Amino acid sequence: MAPRHRSRAIRNDLAERETFDGTPAYISPEQAMGNPTDPRSDVYSMGCVLYALLTGHPPFVAGTPRDTAHLQVHGRLRLPSERVAGIPEVCDGIVRTAMARRAEDRYQSARELRDALLDALVPPSSSHRRPRRRAQWEAEERLRRSRRALLDGDGSVLDG
Repeated sequence: MAPRHRSRAIRNDLAERETFDGTPAYISPEQAMGNPTDPRSDVYSMGCVLYALLTGHPPFVAGTPRDTAHLQVHGRLRLPSERVAGIPEVCDGIVRTAMARRAEDRYQSARELRDALLDALVPPSSSHRRPRRRAQWEAEERLRRSRRALLDGDGSVLDG
């Protein structure tokens, strides 16, 4: 019974909303409901943008902003490949994860979303280098400096 009451309360809250903080076609379900948001809400919105880039259309559109927000909360997501033939399955997976209804099921940060996109788009053997995390870059730089300190000009290890 609790889930039914919660569902009714959610529908009532959404039905009473006239304004939204954001564009309804790109807001997260929690934002549509007026609930607190966190960076995962931005991940959802970026999933909507990615969807629009892949298909030429936002994932959910209805006649009114409230109806569009309702679809963000309750509508079935048509995968990009269902709308446009030839979109790779990996893109469907990235969009599906970014736009998961529950924030816990999404990428937990924009960095995770970026990494998934890079993994899908840049083959590991590619000459393009993936952006490195600052900590990784700093560790590599310290290693380079240590090596230079141990080596003299001709590449041999300094005595002593």
